[in-house]
Amino acid sequence: MTGAILTVRRRMGARRGIMALSLALSLMLIVYVALMGFTLLVAAGNLRVENTWAATQALYAAEAAIDVALQSDSSRSIVGQCGRARYAAITQGARISAMGQVQRAAGAPIRRALRAQRGPDGGIVRGSWRPVPPARQTRLIALLHQAEERGQP
Repeated sequence: MTGAILTVRRRMGARRGIMALSLALSLMLIVYVALMGFTLLVAAGNLRVENTWAATQALYAAEAAIDVALQSDSSRSIVGQCGRARYAAITQGARISAMGQVQRAAGAPIRRALRAQRGPDGGIVRGSWRPVPPARQTRLIALLHQAEERGQP
């Protein structure tokens, strides 16, 4: 009889060991999945911050292009660089169209375009500065592309 009791106890001990091992592996899997989720969340947040930063820098470059166009007081095209961003501006009469572009390490460049109206005193007419869709500014995109190919700032 004692042999049967020992056999039952051994089986129960083996079951407890298997259950403990299963529980430990399950907890490790849960911790691994949680860490992977956290890593993906942080990576997505970093990408969102980088895109916002690049868009803001492109907008500031477009503003710089308008400022340079106002100071140059000529009707020629202007291409330049402001930090990591490039800008281009075209003056047509009293209207100035400008674009800022930031090249990202991966993916398409981020562009922001602005349009301003020059006033009689040479400054911007109040309320005329407004964002426009960058895709419609094909001449400015071509200017930026040509300057990039030539290696100009």
